[in-house]
Amino acid sequence: MGNNTGKAANRLAISAMANVTRIEKDQLRTLQRKFMELAKRQGNPNTITSDEFGEALQAVGIHESDAEILNRLFVMLDKSGDDQINFREFAVGIAPLITGDVMEKMAFSFQLYDQEESGRISQVRPVPSHVGASEGSVAENSSG
Repeated sequence: MGNNTGKAANRLAISAMANVTRIEKDQLRTLQRKFMELAKRQGNPNTITSDEFGEALQAVGIHESDAEILNRLFVMLDKSGDDQINFREFAVGIAPLITGDVMEKMAFSFQLYDQEESGRISQVRPVPSHVGASEGSVAENSSG
């Protein structure tokens, strides 16, 4: 019975996340499975560290090799500041890159470079055009 309760709670959490992120439920479940596979590598089945972060982004079609951008993204998504990202932080954090319109992607990019949270950016290095340009779904990008 406990296992069924856990599955029901997970379905409810996925439904709620789908409403917030506008990512399809099936895509979220696929992403969650991949996320948990990555998380288990470091011993904590519920969070990833910066070591797994780049691979988690690749699961959604974001192929970034710039260490500075990956670090900024990781810090931006690590809302608790514990150097780990749980699935909710990850899915909600990357949703603008996957399902966002142009304005949401621009706001995300601005937030990425506004490190002091001052509402201003003093120097910008261009974000590679492939960041956030994913056209395929999570399910399409997760084959492999």
